[in-house]
Amino acid sequence: MLEQLRFYIRHSLNDLRVNGRRTFFALLCIAAGVAAIVSLQTLAVMIGDTLDQNLQESNRGDIAALVMLMGRDDLQSAAQEGLVQQQPPSLFAAFGNGPQYFMPPAGLEKITSWLKEEYGNAITVTGKQSLTDIIGVFFGNGIGTTATVVATGDDTAQLSPIMIDPAVYPLYGDVKTIEGKELAAALANPTDIVFDQKSADNLEVKVGDVVKLNGSSAEFTVQGIVPTEAEITNPATGIINAIFGFYYLRLDAAELFPNVTPTVSDIYIKVNNPDQIAAINNAFTARYPFLETTTIDDMRVQNEAVSGQVSQLVSVVGLVSLLLGSIGIINTMQVIVRRRTVEVAVLKTIGLQGNQVTILFLVEAVIMGIIGSILGVLLGWATTFVIKGVAETLVAQPLAFRITLPPVINGIVVGTLVTTIFGFLPTLAAGRVRPAVVLRPQENIVPRAGCLTTLLALAFMIVALAFVANTILNNIGLSFGVTIGSFWGAAFLLVGLLIVIWVIATFAPSFGIIDLKISLRQLSAGRTRAAITLLALVVGVFSLSLITLLADSVNTLLKTAL
Repeated sequence: MLEQLRFYIRHSLNDLRVNGRRTFFALLCIAAGVAAIVSLQTLAVMIGDTLDQNLQESNRGDIAALVMLMGRDDLQSAAQEGLVQQQPPSLFAAFGNGPQYFMPPAGLEKITSWLKEEYGNAITVTGKQSLTDIIGVFFGNGIGTTATVVATGDDTAQLSPIMIDPAVYPLYGDVKTIEGKELAAALANPTDIVFDQKSADNLEVKVGDVVKLNGSSAEFTVQGIVPTEAEITNPATGIINAIFGFYYLRLDAAELFPNVTPTVSDIYIKVNNPDQIAAINNAFTARYPFLETTTIDDMRVQNEAVSGQVSQLVSVVGLVSLLLGSIGIINTMQVIVRRRTVEVAVLKTIGLQGNQVTILFLVEAVIMGIIGSILGVLLGWATTFVIKGVAETLVAQPLAFRITLPPVINGIVVGTLVTTIFGFLPTLAAGRVRPAVVLRPQENIVPRAGCLTTLLALAFMIVALAFVANTILNNIGLSFGVTIGSFWGAAFLLVGLLIVIWVIATFAPSFGIIDLKISLRQLSAGRTRAAITLLALVVGVFSLSLITLLADSVNTLLKTAL
């Protein structure tokens, strides 16, 4: 048994070397699919690591409360306590049911006093305030959303003003300027301002320049520039800052904007004892039910869910890419079998049985799967570097590249299994080649595997592919449904293409052109192979078209929203 296996491996390696061009094409098909799996799964791991690396810093505290008062009708008691105020009529009112409210700085002071009375020095509280709402930022007509350079007159709009207490904010981590200064040092005076990199580039300002903010009675001096990602710890809530840019001001800078009451947008709580986070959060939400809180445990659950969904999505995309390449594997194996009928006949003449010939070709497919998968892993790591920048733009955070074992194992296992499964059907025909072909080498016609054998092979392929898909979908019923549906869809497409090829080859005129006439005859003779090749082309174009349509739809939606 061991000697036979050694013969199979040695013979397969020699054949792969001799048939270099066909081997290269098959390896390229395998490597492309495996590279998609490895690169996308590695990217998903990188995104998950970035989201989970420092939950407290990402959440800006152990507990973060988002002040979202739109469309709520239970704020009368909060207004009576002085926690919120009714908002003047605005564009928001058209979308709300009943009066709209906002939280003034006095509301934050009352909440802070309650927390200090309940928990004393066991907690630290801070928050962020703004001069306008999100609509004012979108349209660029809100107070403080437009900055103008006094010296040049250049301006930029749609900026988000962020007013903080630099001595406390942020509760976790550090926000430093690109010059290395802390926020507390950069915002020493009410007229100091710190821009993010995006808005600074748009304004073309540097440290020391003087700017004017719309709605302000004073001029501000630029004391620093921070990276844009410094304030985009959560991609979901930081998307506006990532798109348009922002700047920092001190809380007491609000006095420089006449007739404007700042709005509290976020409240952050630092708990000295981590065991008390859940209890404090429950008491806090019970006391102020109109605030939406997020603890680090909530963030951990959300990030795990997001990371899992991203990983599953990219795994499915990679598997689809590998299945597309598998059509090329089938074609390659069919060509290999057809070109080696005489060799197979010789092997059967010297004593090899049909099942042994099938095993020989199957070992060759396994070796191709392993080699192609290893090449795909290397290609996948290289591809990760290419798409890393796109992913960083998506999550608005830098991603640290690292090589992890699970994507590599998944890529090699799935690549080898899919190659073996799709190479199985052509190898059955190799085992039915008759030894008599040695006497008639010009008749290298490959016999059919037989209807029953083909049906059993297809059933085996469906079951095997369903289990491969289940490793990604984690739902065996859905995996079987998707696999069977894909085979039925491919079968209908293949029948349709066979009909189209027959019609063209039979009824299309040649116009007396001998080359066209020969091509039509050749097309009629190789209908099945031509249909399989066209099927691969149809599926590939369909996938590209679907991706293009989705990308165009998202782009159009974003343009319409903006």
